[in-house]
Amino acid sequence: MKMSTMFAAALLGAALAGCVTEQLPPMDPRITVAGNLGERVYVTELRCVEGSGGFRTFQALTVNTTGLELPVQWRAVWYDGDGMEIDTIVSSWNDAMLQPNETKGLMCTAPSPDAEDVRIYIREMPR
Repeated sequence: MKMSTMFAAALLGAALAGCVTEQLPPMDPRITVAGNLGERVYVTELRCVEGSGGFRTFQALTVNTTGLELPVQWRAVWYDGDGMEIDTIVSSWNDAMLQPNETKGLMCTAPSPDAEDVRIYIREMPR
């Protein structure tokens, strides 16, 4: 009797633990979040639209999943239609402070109308 009770308790504990753990859906493959940020920063959506003059603009909806302020840096690397990186000053690191549990849009406009795709990199701000 004790063995079946212990088994039932273990099974119930495993089921409850599965309910508590929330798996985040996979991020867009164009987004790289540095490993030291773990699951503290998550990008829920990456939108890229063509604006005036053929210049693309992206917005990455970035979530701070913690109850703490998170100083981060991000950069956008733009690519032309052949997949070649477009070297530009807008590919430098930008600072952002993510407030506790905040969803913040990080936005950037392409350096030229030739830009067709973007990769977003996010890292913890160096101290």
